Amino acid sequence: MAWAGVALGVTVPAPKPSFLVAVGANAESLGVEASYPAGSSGWLVLEDGGERFVRDVEMQRSGRWAPAQRSGASIALPECAQGCRLRYRFLLKEAAEALANPQAAAAIQGAFVSPPSTWLLHPRETDLSGYRLQFTAPPGMNVLCGLPVAEGPSTYASPAGLRFAPLCAFGGWRVQSFDVAGSRITLAVAPVGFAMKDEEMAAWVAEAARALTAYYHHFPVTQLAVLVVPATEQHLSGFTLGGGGASILLRLGTRVPAARARGDWVLVHEMMHVGFPSLRRNHLWMEEGMAVFGEPLVRVRAGMTDASVLWSEWLEQGPLGLPGPGEGGLETTHTWARTYWGGALFWLVLDVTVRERTANAHSADDVLRALVAAGGNVSSEWRVEDVIRVADATTGLTVFSELFHSLGELPGAPDLTGFFARLGVSMHYGHVVYDDTAPLAAVRRAMVAPDR
Repeated sequence: MAWAGVALGVTVPAPKPSFLVAVGANAESLGVEASYPAGSSGWLVLEDGGERFVRDVEMQRSGRWAPAQRSGASIALPECAQGCRLRYRFLLKEAAEALANPQAAAAIQGAFVSPPSTWLLHPRETDLSGYRLQFTAPPGMNVLCGLPVAEGPSTYASPAGLRFAPLCAFGGWRVQSFDVAGSRITLAVAPVGFAMKDEEMAAWVAEAARALTAYYHHFPVTQLAVLVVPATEQHLSGFTLGGGGASILLRLGTRVPAARARGDWVLVHEMMHVGFPSLRRNHLWMEEGMAVFGEPLVRVRAGMTDASVLWSEWLEQGPLGLPGPGEGGLETTHTWARTYWGGALFWLVLDVTVRERTANAHSADDVLRALVAAGGNVSSEWRVEDVIRVADATTGLTVFSELFHSLGELPGAPDLTGFFARLGVSMHYGHVVYDDTAPLAAVRRAMVAPDR
């Protein structure tokens, strides 16, 4: 934490940007009053195309409001010797209808979802690290964000900036909250009809959270927002955003029954992302590969699926992650197959190699738990060098850094036929067959065994 100074032996925290957001009628617009600390200056911008929907920007000068200077989509912020105040309107409904993307802004039956990066003006050279956000809204309207809740009603305080900022929701969402292992999960369901009842959705989310808690030995974050929006019939997908908090958006088919949702991998996959730090874009393979690798292990150990499902998936889909002709390492080849299955192969080879060298005393499980223990969850942005450092220190080996070089920086291609043969697992006529005499059969069994 930065400190503004010391007076009479008392440390005084440096002021942070703060925003008072008045949600308009039907959540169609947001009235934002921003306070920027002393020393702020430059051009104010928005992310994700939000600048088109800013109106009536005014700067306070000598106690009076006056129009702010603009240059195209940017707003001039003069040198704030003693801090600056600015106010504007953001047309949320228009933005949601035009952008139609929940990672920027989207509308669902009169309700809206959008991260703060779309509607909080910030200096171009900074990302508002440590900002504070307080909402006021008409009676009966729900407003929630995936940011840490601060003191006071509808108040949030982000320790990070706007990069990867979690989602906020406005309007007639059906909201309920519950605790899992001491962490607070808020479930917001869009105001539409689903085949699943709201209480079934809550049970589904809680079951996945408990499975993740068993894997990490505690839930990776203290607060999580899960937003459920409609999708066509049987579709089910999602994404996760952190950046100072944690939020998951699930696109749930309106005809998906509870049994189908509980048997699906998507929710646990997204929750795996909650337990891993946010990295730069070129390291996406490490994030997605971790979730592809970890999700079936978590579900098998929790009794949510069978080990044969895990191994059949690896045997059939694993080869997709190998480099094709002319492709580079995972750091430079960003195709779907290499990002997801190539990244997953990295984690699988890591897990098996560490287990083999330590006689199952250490594993990829230890790496992921150590990252969370060091603060490396989705709310924080890390350098990949820090992940490598924690991973190697945790296992007492250099397997992670070696694989980062051979598979990440170079187009390494593991011999999967020999790899699975050593684990003692193969497919015969559509069925998984195990060989308990294989050299690494004990490693294979330990991978799917529940924690004692």
